[in-house]
Amino acid sequence: MEQTTFVCSVSPCGIKGPAEAMWNIDRKATSGKLVIVCGPCAREARRHDIRAYRLSETIKLDAEREAKRLARSSFFQAFEKAKNKKAERSAANRGPV
Repeated sequence: MEQTTFVCSVSPCGIKGPAEAMWNIDRKATSGKLVIVCGPCAREARRHDIRAYRLSETIKLDAEREAKRLARSSFFQAFEKAKNKKAERSAANRGPV
């Protein structure tokens, strides 16, 4: 199984590594974008009071959140279908206008 390699986003750096060796900058500081950095660059970010998180943990959390979002979506789709059927029956009962 091939392991994905990530590259540090800091221009002069460019260190490559697996998710376990890389970090990501707090999304609040990056307008919601995923910015991947190496360990030394993450350390420098923390010196400037910017949080950095393990990339492997972020990927895992993002996958869990997406699964929950999809589960909620399918749960509410059942209610939407029932609502549509009720509206169709109501329209059929009213007859032609």
